[in-house]
Amino acid sequence: MNLRVTKEKFYCNGKLTAMGWTVLAVFIVLYMGLKHLTRVRRENYAAASTNMQSMPIPTSRPSATNSPNLPETPLPPPSTPVFLPTKTAPTAPSRQYNQPSFGNLNSSGKILSNDFLPKGTILYATLTSDIVSNNQVSPATATIIHPSIFAHKVRIPVGTQATGRIAPGNLRGRVFVTWDTLIFYEEGRQGWELPIKGIGMTYEENPHSKRWFINGAGLKGFLYDDSTATAFKLATAKAMQDFVKTLQTYITTQNNTVSAGSVVTTTTTMLDSTLQNSGLAAAQAFMDVIASRYSATLQQQNSYVLVPTARFCAIFLDEAVDLTAAAPGRSIQTSNR
Repeated sequence: MNLRVTKEKFYCNGKLTAMGWTVLAVFIVLYMGLKHLTRVRRENYAAASTNMQSMPIPTSRPSATNSPNLPETPLPPPSTPVFLPTKTAPTAPSRQYNQPSFGNLNSSGKILSNDFLPKGTILYATLTSDIVSNNQVSPATATIIHPSIFAHKVRIPVGTQATGRIAPGNLRGRVFVTWDTLIFYEEGRQGWELPIKGIGMTYEENPHSKRWFINGAGLKGFLYDDSTATAFKLATAKAMQDFVKTLQTYITTQNNTVSAGSVVTTTTTMLDSTLQNSGLAAAQAFMDVIASRYSATLQQQNSYVLVPTARFCAIFLDEAVDLTAAAPGRSIQTSNR
């Protein structure tokens, strides 16, 4: 069933059909009924609004006729408050909001400003020079690789150079280094020096957990010990000396002397005056010189520890540092004292 068939049922040959007239009459009746209901509803709403406006508004709440009038009890007069003396707590010295809550609490201390690092601060650095335990003349140098932050402020920036000295001796393959100066290179403080008192510590990676940690005082390095080789060379020289002695020939002579009516016989042994003995004696003397040198080398400290460049290390500050004390030429001022 399409639209054309539906149209022919309601409208055909220019005239409405019986079904068309029926549908039209139904629509007219519905329209008139809805219009009448709407008019009645509007009249009822208008009448209700008029009645609400004409009603009087009560000014006070009507009291019950059966309730007795009770006498009102007057309120007591207000009492005068009594103020007792109170002890005032001691007030702390006032400070500005932009000032930290630490600093010059002890006027007799050496720290003169709020820009400082406390004792025990760790500075992480990497070596920029080889360190050898038996070369105490060579200085130790390192570069800070992690900023030192204290009280939400960077105190030691990255790139600051640390210098120190190699302590005598080594222990368990470690070199002891004392750090004494920080040199700044950031904008505005190029070349400024700051004296410190730091202890070099090993900063390495754990082979099992793969975590970096500080492994005690002293910088770990490669241990070199040639005392065994020197002792072997000395023993070889001594053995060759004894072997040369066995190749030499000797002459034994006896001398008889009469003393106090008795004959005394003395025996003398000496090298034979031959070319072979002369050459063997020269070789023995040469080996004796070499053996004496090996012996002198063994008496010295032959073992040493080498810490290569780019090895990570930690600097433990053994004393608090006042960063405002940094200035150009502080090393000259310290050496003149």
